[in-house]
Amino acid sequence: MKKRELEAMRKQEAQVLEVRLNELRDNLMKVQIDMSIGQEKNLAKARNIRRDIAQIKTLIAEGQKKTIIRDK
Repeated sequence: MKKRELEAMRKQEAQVLEVRLNELRDNLMKVQIDMSIGQEKNLAKARNIRRDIAQIKTLIAEGQKKTIIRDK
């Protein structure tokens, strides 16, 4: 994910991020299946998707922390 995209996602709500996270998880599953049967040759594709998933999870966690701090 590019830096620009990451900054734009930082401003989005948690529900939008959850939808994107589910899409990436589905995409990762498809890529892994394609890799196992030999259709996908780009092995870095799965690694990049896993990295994007981790970044979105981090953004969701940051948003939850901000919400908790605001509620106090």
